[in-house]
Amino acid sequence: MQRNPNYCELNEIILKGWPDLKVETPFEVREYWDSRDQLSSKAYILTVDYYSKYIDVLPLNLTNTTAIVEALKSIFATHGIPTTLRSDNGPQFSSSEFKKFSKELGIDHQTSSPHFQSANGEAERSIQTVKNLWKKSDHKHLSLLDYRTTPLEGIDLSPSQLLIGRRPRNTLPASKEVLKPNMNNSMNVKDTLTARKKKQKFYYDKRRGVKELPKINDKCAVRMTPLPGSKEWKPGTIVKHSDKPRSYIVQRSDLGNNRLYRRNRKHLRTSTEKASKDIYRETISDNFELDNLPNRMETAPKETNVNNRDVSKERNEEVKSSDVTTTKSGRIVKKPEKLDL
Repeated sequence: MQRNPNYCELNEIILKGWPDLKVETPFEVREYWDSRDQLSSKAYILTVDYYSKYIDVLPLNLTNTTAIVEALKSIFATHGIPTTLRSDNGPQFSSSEFKKFSKELGIDHQTSSPHFQSANGEAERSIQTVKNLWKKSDHKHLSLLDYRTTPLEGIDLSPSQLLIGRRPRNTLPASKEVLKPNMNNSMNVKDTLTARKKKQKFYYDKRRGVKELPKINDKCAVRMTPLPGSKEWKPGTIVKHSDKPRSYIVQRSDLGNNRLYRRNRKHLRTSTEKASKDIYRETISDNFELDNLPNRMETAPKETNVNNRDVSKERNEEVKSSDVTTTKSGRIVKKPEKLDL
């Protein structure tokens, strides 16, 4: 089977790198110039240390679980095995092979809530940092070295100094005294970083108007936020609280199977009025406190509903007695006055 010469030229230029100008690109592959970023994209795995903000990036030839496990083993061989590992819910991290790998090394593997990338914000922020570095640099590894040797705001220590206790030599001139190992007080660093995070959280919540969502009791009816590509809020029932922060295990009410979903508190809302009545019966039978019921249950007693029905019934009888058109809500529709010619 003979290969297309254009594809051979394209493969060669992808491996060597695209030129800076379009006119310098060979004519055979010039039509792929606008798609050069997508064609030249590679897969990477990024890890960041929560304490020191030290970032490691390794390229991946494959994106399966085996390749990711081998990359993590290489990182752990350099810095040691962590006690806790946080990641998203990608299929590579939720597979049985990765669970076995975490168990063998004694790692507590924690995953963020599905469809909620903000729960893994440290890694997401590090990805943006690396992307911005690589866009403005011709040497990816040297740009990472410069980041690791740059002091963090507020503590005057770089990620390398926090992780390995010394500043590595880079392309900038530095005296030998600066490159010598120097121990730092980790407790003071943690207190400073914690205080800075609290300050950032305070101003972010104030600017965005963020409020802490109330907890949802077990066996309560809820609605799940639509999945990507859907607009319908699916009904469900809270099975239990997840062992992960702000996560709940939910069972769909409109499905015949017993499939369970894990959702963040942000993705759940108390159900509609019809479902709220079911919640009311369940909470009474389970002897829960009435304070946990939704506000709309407290402000709608049964006597008021009876009175409202009587009033609406009388209004309907009055409307039927006269030749008047009304809407579903009971509002009288007035006919327009027309000029009688």
